[in-house]
Amino acid sequence: MDKGRVAQLSCNGALRIALMSDPATVAISGDVDEVTYPVLLQALGEFARGRHEVHIDLSAVEYCDLAGLRAVIRLALAGRTVVLHALPAHLQTVLSILGWDGTPGLVIDSKPPEFRLPLADRDPALLSEPRQTSNAGTRQHQDSR
Repeated sequence: MDKGRVAQLSCNGALRIALMSDPATVAISGDVDEVTYPVLLQALGEFARGRHEVHIDLSAVEYCDLAGLRAVIRLALAGRTVVLHALPAHLQTVLSILGWDGTPGLVIDSKPPEFRLPLADRDPALLSEPRQTSNAGTRQHQDSR
């Protein structure tokens, strides 16, 4: 894949999953619930296969149930570094309450995203290239109090 190119991994209406490159990032948009969970699980599994570091952009996630968060956490528990970019405040709160924000291998990148997923009626090729993360492997946490 060329630097900065986008590929759509999955789209089932309520959930869109796109692949960004450099670094390879899964960008998730929409709702993760019992209906969309199997699609998310399959996409994350395929994306993470053979990778030691996984970047996930959650900036456009509107709703995510515990099963969806657990799918992300399991990637870190499998011995990978999982970098969460643009984690919405409500999901940060849930991770913190559950104590999952301290999961070994989980990195929360609190910097604002340099790209957003397009709306459903827009071409995903309009996305800009994701930024490099210089702190991968070190847990970062922004206190929102």
